[in-house]
Amino acid sequence: MSLWLPVQPCRRWYARLAGVIVAAAWAGLPVCAATLEEVTVTATKRPMGIDEVPFGLTVLGAETLDRTGAREFRDYLASVPGVSFSDGGLADVKINIRGLSTDVYSEIRPATAVYLDDTPLTDPGAHFIVQSPASPELVDIDRIEILRGPQGALYGAGSLGGAIRIVTHKPDPTAAEAATGMDVSITEHGDESYEVDTLVNVPLSDVTALRAVGYYNDQGGFIDNLGTLRNDVNASLRRGARVAVRMARPEHLDATLTFAHHDRSSPGLNIANLSLDHYQQRTLMPDAYQDEWELLSLAMEHRSDGLEIVSATSYLDRWWRQLSDISGFLDVFGVSGTVQADAQQDLNEFSEEIRIGSDLGTDSHWLVGLYYLKRDQELRQTFPAPGFDAATEGLGEAFGAADNLGMGGTTFDHEDVALFGEWSFSLVRGVQLVVGTRWQHMEEDANTNGAGLLYGGAARTSKHWAGSGFSPNVSASFRPTDVYTLYVTASKGFRSGGPNYAPVSEDLCEKSLGALGLTHVPASYESDHVWNYEIGARVRSRDERIALSASAFRINWSDVQILGFLSCGTGFVDNAGTARTNGVELELSWRVGADWTMQGNASYLDARLERDVPILGVDAGDRLPGVPHWSVNASLTYEHNITSSVVGYIRTDLQYVDAREGTFVPEGAPRLRAPAYALGNLRLGCEGARWSAAFYLRNAWDEYATYARVDDFGLHPSGDWNTVGRPRTAGLRIDWRFGQRQH
Repeated sequence: MSLWLPVQPCRRWYARLAGVIVAAAWAGLPVCAATLEEVTVTATKRPMGIDEVPFGLTVLGAETLDRTGAREFRDYLASVPGVSFSDGGLADVKINIRGLSTDVYSEIRPATAVYLDDTPLTDPGAHFIVQSPASPELVDIDRIEILRGPQGALYGAGSLGGAIRIVTHKPDPTAAEAATGMDVSITEHGDESYEVDTLVNVPLSDVTALRAVGYYNDQGGFIDNLGTLRNDVNASLRRGARVAVRMARPEHLDATLTFAHHDRSSPGLNIANLSLDHYQQRTLMPDAYQDEWELLSLAMEHRSDGLEIVSATSYLDRWWRQLSDISGFLDVFGVSGTVQADAQQDLNEFSEEIRIGSDLGTDSHWLVGLYYLKRDQELRQTFPAPGFDAATEGLGEAFGAADNLGMGGTTFDHEDVALFGEWSFSLVRGVQLVVGTRWQHMEEDANTNGAGLLYGGAARTSKHWAGSGFSPNVSASFRPTDVYTLYVTASKGFRSGGPNYAPVSEDLCEKSLGALGLTHVPASYESDHVWNYEIGARVRSRDERIALSASAFRINWSDVQILGFLSCGTGFVDNAGTARTNGVELELSWRVGADWTMQGNASYLDARLERDVPILGVDAGDRLPGVPHWSVNASLTYEHNITSSVVGYIRTDLQYVDAREGTFVPEGAPRLRAPAYALGNLRLGCEGARWSAAFYLRNAWDEYATYARVDDFGLHPSGDWNTVGRPRTAGLRIDWRFGQRQH
């Protein structure tokens, strides 16, 4: 027998898709009985089967992560229905769930919450500079849970479109374990990559254990900078470690103390200019980035007499620095030269969540909790422009910053307090009702001290914002048997508002503000919120070989936070307009026989503005940026015992993402569009009791995958650009294990 593999350089995506479908159908002939693994999740902050969850949920287990070679966000996000992202390299991964997006590269504040276990990792950003969440390396991960749809009741601000939970393996007091792995790969048009990681689990007593993970990942670049004459500038180096100590006393206290450190650096961005050949960019100054974060967390669980008390305490310390070439900005003043923006952020965040849950019977459960977050954030920026004053007759000095477009800093003090609760109970046999809500109060102070054109001259401002609100959810599920569930859900999500911290010179920007009917910039902007209305079903065949889930939803987005740029060179945030998303999601897992497994999913999203947005000059009916209509993912795995102790497997994956609209542009201007792309991956491996080895081929036909197409509005010297995926990459991964492997 032979298996069709998508490695030929076919240029039409639907021919490749047809090949996979034919192969899947051919492989689908029954072989012998086999079942799918049952999945238990904690997405609702208590253990439950995935078939019982009344909203869209995708779970990626450790085996799936290993066999797809996932190490960070971009490696798995494209395989989840209803999820889209843009990848500028470095830490600039913008995640959208169910089409909630106002830009292709950044958001005012993140619309997707990200957690490592129970610790929030989402970076709040700072309007003009929004970073992706602190990204842990996916080493020794038990599973990833992607919650689709707003999760305001249980997860609070930032879970506007959904949440991502990365769940680590806990230290195991019952068995010693150690493992190490090495990965070497070669990328077409680029440089080699090297990775090594290791873990060790050491029982310290009958009830305590230590588990440690370390990794070093040197990713070769593949984009050449014609301006600085440097090749492979988007290379990145990631290093880090995670150490956890656990004390587990059954029916008493289970406590885990975890420390994690991660740093990442890169000499360039993962962007390619539209005006140049593939995988080329041109800047006058290098773009560079460095990101370091440390996390200390303590999770405690106590069970007694039907009660469960959970405490999750964490402290996150993050620092990053980004250098960006914005020399094109000088065109506003009719001069030439260079400007290298230098932005640095220090962030310290403390969070505490305490919740109590109780089982009141097989069909009844309640949960109440208290949440507190304190964040101190400092953003420092400078925009040196050598020779600017000589070319403009001292304009920079007149605004208090000679040969500099601006220099200064802003400190943010943010506090959240929330009370939340949820009650699940049975109305009649087979019908479960879940009612929950969250009250959250947020305050933020922003204090700015700066000088220069971009600060409107010497500026010292203090601004305050405060807001409160409720985020309810209600769902009803009908589960007459264990093989299918029908559910309906209505849920609310929101993002925090905040002060407009960036000073705007009313003299310099009088004309720009007047065009919007304004005389000054609003002092703050309010929270935006969404309502999600969803109906869905989960079906599992009686022989446990087929699992199917489907959902349809409507999301109404109100008071949308919009970042509007003024022609005078700065901008502000406002609440403008409404939007909506209509969508359908489908997921299928089919254990065809003892050796064959098929998995696939598809989603359709129609995300549009519902009202004109004067601040952007865009109209009702315009599609939201960066959101594909269609995305389709499929995988086929063949697994067979080569010997009594060695298992071999072949896995093929296909990802198709439809065309996406680019950044909003004023009416009448051409809007960029990112073309559709299709990626095919292949992995061949074998696993023994103490080792495993796999050869892999990613992006098998070397597709030029455009994640997002960004209208740069003249900031970069060579104009608009793409964020692009990695070209064809071939590699070898080898792992060794010692002791008992944790499952």
